[in-house]
Amino acid sequence: MKKYIKIVLVVGIVLLTAIAFFSLKKSTPISPEIADWKRFESKELGLMLQYPSDWNANTSHNGAGEASISLFSPHEWEPGDNKRTIEPGMARVLVSVTDAYFSQIDTNVEVSGYPTKKTISEDLILLDSDVQYQNIRIYEILKDNKVYQFYFMTPTQSKTEQYNEFVDIFEKIVHNARF
Repeated sequence: MKKYIKIVLVVGIVLLTAIAFFSLKKSTPISPEIADWKRFESKELGLMLQYPSDWNANTSHNGAGEASISLFSPHEWEPGDNKRTIEPGMARVLVSVTDAYFSQIDTNVEVSGYPTKKTISEDLILLDSDVQYQNIRIYEILKDNKVYQFYFMTPTQSKTEQYNEFVDIFEKIVHNARF
């Protein structure tokens, strides 16, 4: 009888430890340095991210299973403004969520434990309206049947101290996102 009680106690302790571990893993605390940032959360997209409190967000859905969130560095912007371009000295982070039509990404890093492809291109140039973006950073994160693409863009310009600050913010947005 004593042996049976010991086995039940050990199994109970192991079970409680496992429950506590997975509960903590799911609710990984946000980095204290971004605790005062704004929060974007979408259960539909399975995404929660934080961005600087002086930045602005604009979301869109195209009805074909794709959604995007654009985050703009501080500038004159009104809620509901669909302005998609930015000017020199500003930055844009575009987060696109699409259905995965492929099962594998040629990954080279991990973000929040998920296989991720990180691309940094000084040569890649994207055009959006009249703005030319260069020095682009891209993270493509594969989770379940979704691809979360994080793009960092600034208008073509030399790499300045401000550019480096924007890159640091982008890295924090990506690495603190929850899926």
